[in-house]
Amino acid sequence: IAEYDSQGGASYMSAFPVPAYSTVYFTLVFDSETTSDIFISVTDITGRVVNVVPNQEIYFADPHHGTAELSTESIAPGIYMYSLHNSSGVMYSNKFIISH
Repeated sequence: IAEYDSQGGASYMSAFPVPAYSTVYFTLVFDSETTSDIFISVTDITGRVVNVVPNQEIYFADPHHGTAELSTESIAPGIYMYSLHNSSGVMYSNKFIISH
């Protein structure tokens, strides 16, 4: 699965389990302490945004580590992209699978 890290701000981000059935969990590890303006978007293969995890729903254990979860029950099975954004744009992207 390909990764995209254009800003260098997220040193690691993952989604699990793969495939996701009812919930997908995101783990984030940051190189910097800039966490106030980030959010996660989920897009389908056509690029349509199907859901967004806003900053308020990302739990930061400390300035370098975050976690979030997203219910996938209302999202159709398939391959999706998750992207971590900040005010400068996309920091990181990767793929995950939803299966019900």
